Parts: sequence; structure tokens; C-alpha cells
Amino acid sequence: MSRILPLSGYTVLDMTHQVAGPFCTMLLADLGAEVIKVERPPAGDSARNWPYFGHSIFLALNRNKKSVAINLTKPSGQEVFEKLVKRSDIFVENLAPGVVDKLGAGYKHIKNLNKNIIYCSLSGYGRNNPYSNLPAWDPVIQAMSGLMSVTGEKNGAPVRIGASVVDMGAGLFACLGIVATALSKSGKKKKRDRSMMLDVSLLDCAATWMSFWVTYYSLYNRLPEKSGSAWPAFAPYQVFPAKNGHVFIGVSNEDYWKSLCQALKLESNETDRFSTNTKRISNLDEVVKLIERATITKERDELVSILRKFEIPCAPVNNIDDVVKDPTLQQRKVITPVKDAKLGEFSLVSNPLQPSLFGSSRIRSPPEVGRDTYRTLLSLGYVRSEAKKIISENSN
Repeated sequence: MSRILPLSGYTVLDMTHQVAGPFCTMLLADLGAEVIKVERPPAGDSARNWPYFGHSIFLALNRNKKSVAINLTKPSGQEVFEKLVKRSDIFVENLAPGVVDKLGAGYKHIKNLNKNIIYCSLSGYGRNNPYSNLPAWDPVIQAMSGLMSVTGEKNGAPVRIGASVVDMGAGLFACLGIVATALSKSGKKKKRDRSMMLDVSLLDCAATWMSFWVTYYSLYNRLPEKSGSAWPAFAPYQVFPAKNGHVFIGVSNEDYWKSLCQALKLESNETDRFSTNTKRISNLDEVVKLIERATITKERDELVSILRKFEIPCAPVNNIDDVVKDPTLQQRKVITPVKDAKLGEFSLVSNPLQPSLFGSSRIRSPPEVGRDTYRTLLSLGYVRSEAKKIISENSN
């Protein structure tokens, strides 16, 4: 029996590029929406071939989509675009400040074409504020939001988080907002103008990740400090070296401390003076050195195995090759192999809702630029000769 996905029957017009917007629209596609990615030929989304990353970023963020290649600066391209707007339910853009209006894709123009559209704009800082026109990349927002200030070693410089958490977090919030808006509109009688505008700011979303630090500062007037892999509330609660890698060990209470001492065969005359969490925090350097002397003598996986037998919270610090091969992620189909006619087989991280009733029942490889242009033009009512002419006119 085939599944009816939550957004089945919805059409999303996707004018996004790079990371935040494509992640949002990919989630919508996973939930059953028809997502039509509008790209300018011949290159399309700039993330299709980035320095160092090659094709990987585009492939990771654009599954289950269609690609229509049109040039919005050409009359025929604008005509096709406006027809697509009229048949869409949701419009998502994350273009640079000012660009979207120049292309005739701003909210005012779009809602005049479609009185029932859900319009979502993803930007660095949101609309109509002193920062609105500033350029924004993930690390720029990490710096602005305070994320960098709490990331890194205690006496080191601020460090960028090694994944695009701001971009992808904003994409997730945008998807949530779109789904919530779609639910609020469903089943209601259509009014004259039921268009809705969602203004999603990367800075706003990044500030959410700092929520408990904001409350901490406002309560105690103290700035949080960088603590590397550690956590200031518990000790030991950080990464420790093994012979051939690293392991995170989390001791959050006295029972775990006793178990850790047994697991590592630490002598009581060395450990008794660290019997409480308060004492361990006050003498953190000594505690860390004591544990390191034991962990460094063992292989990474051997150490994890010993600690898990004593039910101590721990994990190997995995490299990406470990993650791709992880048996649990494979069993839950989080790491999914996909075949592409040109690129061969590669792995994608599927929607984490996949094992439930929500999520795509099938993963389609991300599209080549303009793969679906011809068929989409025919679905808009153009005859074959007209479709071929428009494709030729919009080829660059």
C-alpha cells in the first residue's frame, strides 16, 4: 500500500541556491511536495560545482526535485516563470538582497499573480532592519550570533563549527513554518487574498541555538567561556585520547564516576579525593591527566567496549568513513545509496523521519540543470514547438 505523504498535492516553486534554501525545499520534497527548482542556464545553482566540494553539496541538498532552466531576464523566461507561480502553492527564495525584486520575484509581484501563495524568504538578517542588506554566509552568522564565541579550546581563538549548522537550521525552521502555514490554511474557504509571507532570518535561527546561554547571561551576568569538547557543568565530560583515535566520556553523576574508576582500574588512593562532581570540576586538570594515562593505553574501539560494559555514556569520535559504515544508520536507512547515470553511486543522508509514515518512500537523484524543463513546459500548455523554442531562447 503506497503512503500518502503530508504535502502530497502541493507544488513548491524553488528559487534557492547553495545551502539554506535548498535544504528547506528538499525537506518539503521529502514530505511529498512537487518541488520545481528554477535555475538559470547553463550553470544553474552555484553549489553544483564548488571548490573542494565538487558536486557533493548540491547532491546532498537537492534530491527529489525537478529542475527547470529558464532565464528570468528574457521575456519568454519571465512568462514561463509567471505561469509556474500561478500553479504553485508555495514559493521559496534565498537570493541576495535586492536580486529577487530585480528578477520580478519579490513578494508583492508574486502575490499579485497568486492570491493564495505561501511565500517564504530566507535571508541573513531578515527584512527592514539595519543589517538587511549585509552579505551573510554561515560562518558570518556563527560569528554574529555568538556561536563562535563558545566554540573552541579554552585559551584558543573562536572556532567555526565544522558543519553548516546555521544554514541547515534556518532551512529546517523555514520548512516548519511553511508546513505550519499550509496546515493553518487547509480546509478553509478561499478569501480574496490569502497569501502569506514568511520572513526567515539566519541570525534569528542561529540565536535560537544560543538560547540557554542567553538566559544564563541574563540571570548571572557572566559570559560563557569556550571549553573545547568539555562541558562546564560536569567532569569528566569531554574527549579523551586513545592509542588510535579519541573517545568522548561523559560522567554526569557520582555513580558514573565510580563505574569509570572501575572500568579504567584506577586506584582508590588516586580517585577518592575526586568523589564529587564539585571536587572534580575544581580539580579538572588533575582529573583529566589521571584518566588520560589510562585511556591512551587502549585502542579506541577497545576503550569504548570496556566503557559500555560499565554503562558509562561514551562514544568514539567517528570520522565520516565511520559514519557512512555505521550499522545502525544503515539499518535505519539514514545513510542511503543513490545511483546517478553520470556520477555513479554515492551516499545521501535521508530524511530522519524516513522510518515513520513521514518521509519520501523513494529517493530520486538530484536533477541535472534543466532536466525537467521540456516536460514542465508541456504541462503548462505549451505545444512541442513552443517548448523547444523557449528552451533555445533561455539556453544562456
